[in-house]
Amino acid sequence: MVVTRQGFTQVVQNAFAGFGFSPNEAPTMYEFPTELFIPGSDLTPINENIDKIIAGLTSWKPKTTSTGVVNAGANITVTGPDYPTALDNLNATFEQKLWTDGLPVYAPTQERVNWILQGTDMKPDDVIGSILPRGGIGTVRQMAIALAMAGGRPEYLPVVVAIAQVLVSHGANAGHQCV
Repeated sequence: MVVTRQGFTQVVQNAFAGFGFSPNEAPTMYEFPTELFIPGSDLTPINENIDKIIAGLTSWKPKTTSTGVVNAGANITVTGPDYPTALDNLNATFEQKLWTDGLPVYAPTQERVNWILQGTDMKPDDVIGSILPRGGIGTVRQMAIALAMAGGRPEYLPVVVAIAQVLVSHGANAGHQCV
């Protein structure tokens, strides 16, 4: 279960799509009126539904149970008469395919990914671990690709890898699911 405030349901659905969930895999959403988030507001709706909220937050599991390497598929080509138009076309393609959370995406060109990989001594194919919800095997190269798409720099890569390692190890050791 996801608890969100009124007007943010689409944002939350986009976030789940960005994590690789199909629409039928996303958890149930419990939407609270915006007024509940104002100091001094009446919290009766929360109190009346607290058992549902706790059950939803502690018992949901994704429908996908298999693990393994997720096939990234073939490279795509996006064009335009100039770079800004091509970048706009790239972002439109990513939005249409639900590959983004709606924020701008930078093209993860081989040149840009190689530049970001300079931020670590790790090998590009070093495995970080099983990344939920799909259980794909995350590598340093995949972290660099994600960082390139977010507009990151090489010096950010060790931080992104460390965070991914903590999420993977925390999820595996504590029985929690990290996304």
